[in-house]
Amino acid sequence: AWTPPALRETDHAISVTGADFHFAFSKSQGILTAWEANGRELVAVGPEVNLWRTPTYAENGDAARWRAAGFDALLWELQGISARIDGAAALIETALRADT
Repeated sequence: AWTPPALRETDHAISVTGADFHFAFSKSQGILTAWEANGRELVAVGPEVNLWRTPTYAENGDAARWRAAGFDALLWELQGISARIDGAAALIETALRADT
């Protein structure tokens, strides 16, 4: 019989565990810190927000403006993180603020 994922929260982490998977999120950084499926580690440290991209030829001087504005080196500050089970889904929501 199918069972919904289990949510566990400590002072430092949020964990979501199902029959054959496990996710963990850092409460201080708001990022995925572990992802395991069928006993195999898929991700050791999760992705981070990065808005930088290589400018196209048509954008010409935009790269210099992006760098001058600090968009190539944004610093993210976690404003909040929450977790809940909604039926078959575990919802982890983060609020981040960017600073240059």
